[in-house]
Amino acid sequence: MVDCSVLENWEDMTQDERVDAIMEVINDALEAWGFDPVNHNETRDDSGDGTLGPPLGEYDPESDGVWFDSDFVDQANAEDAFATALHEAIHAAEDQVGFSIDHSQVYFLGSALAQQLFEGCQSSADSIPLNTPNYPFQSFPELP
Repeated sequence: MVDCSVLENWEDMTQDERVDAIMEVINDALEAWGFDPVNHNETRDDSGDGTLGPPLGEYDPESDGVWFDSDFVDQANAEDAFATALHEAIHAAEDQVGFSIDHSQVYFLGSALAQQLFEGCQSSADSIPLNTPNYPFQSFPELP
């Protein structure tokens, strides 16, 4: 469940409070989807390699944890932060299942889940569940 008051208080939260909220979204989503929670590795400055700009955050399968760029955490609005959180949650779930889907689908699904979260909170709910369809983790029968 996502506490909707986090969205209302986002602008007044410290970096540590924001990271805690982001990690709660990641781990609530993973647990709702039937996966294990992950760790917060660190918040750091990362300028990236310059090709796509700095990464906002990244799931690291070696440590089973997520790190976030400190500038992103400080400057992002809640919707962007939670879209990134859900994007990284999908990567963690992929790792736990042992397969990977196209990165553009991960981006789209993370953004769609964040939008669902925000729309749920705007409907005057105190909290909303992070239930999603089984896609992309649903298995389909083989076609003849």
